[in-house]
Amino acid sequence: MSRKRGLPTDDEVWSRVRAFAEQRASDKKPVPTLSEGVNNLITDVVGARIERASEQGKKNTTPIYRGELLRVWRDLVKHGSTRKARPNYFTLALLPAALPDLVDDHGDGTIALRWWTASSPSDRPYRYDEAASERPPRGGLAANDRELRESDAHWRIKHYINEEPSLALAKLPGSPYTRSALELPLRVPTKDRIDVVVRDCDGRRVLIEVKPNVGDRDIGLYAQAAKYRAIWRVLHDLGETDVRCALAAPKIPAGLAKHMREQHLIESVAVKVPPDFEAPPRD
Repeated sequence: MSRKRGLPTDDEVWSRVRAFAEQRASDKKPVPTLSEGVNNLITDVVGARIERASEQGKKNTTPIYRGELLRVWRDLVKHGSTRKARPNYFTLALLPAALPDLVDDHGDGTIALRWWTASSPSDRPYRYDEAASERPPRGGLAANDRELRESDAHWRIKHYINEEPSLALAKLPGSPYTRSALELPLRVPTKDRIDVVVRDCDGRRVLIEVKPNVGDRDIGLYAQAAKYRAIWRVLHDLGETDVRCALAAPKIPAGLAKHMREQHLIESVAVKVPPDFEAPPRD
């Protein structure tokens, strides 16, 4: 398949997935399935085949083949999202794990190409139905500059959590964490986007709202995280403890964090980005 709209070629996709699988085979870190969060270990990579072993036993050990993985990738390129796996559903988990900059896990068995900012709008491989929300307000950007432009601190925290979830969230119970999605749009008319979504050691999603500053009375910031959880629960028909939400910031007031955790089950985590962390460049 030839290069299309700035996306990697089939050979490039397979090369990246294969390299990811080889690394996981070496470090013995599992990759969870999408819907049930069942851990799978990559046991070997041989030619055009990725061998795996499921913690549920022999019934889920079908290897992933290059041709199958690329068929799913082509569905993504053609339609923007897919929940088809022919025949192995673990393929759907492998793609977002290996290509987190390109593929998101939507939490319902669907994976989708990320909305991403390329060199021009025509180069964007896939966008959700939110074009109107991206247009500048009447009168241009200047009038609402502070609201519209993401701060450098917010950008760095968000990407640090996404790229190094277990390190960034070391103070949050539930480690080890694995990546799930960055700037994930909720499929509702509110047009909200969750800053970062990760999965904890039990396979539960943790919906994270990132803020560069949190004051002693900033209850509204927690309300945003709770809003994401409430919408997610309804969309996926989950119980109160089946999905977590958290507020992440460099500093969190201890009293407010304790109240929100005990009263509303909204967690908090202080995230300090290492000085040598290189966040992706901003366009």
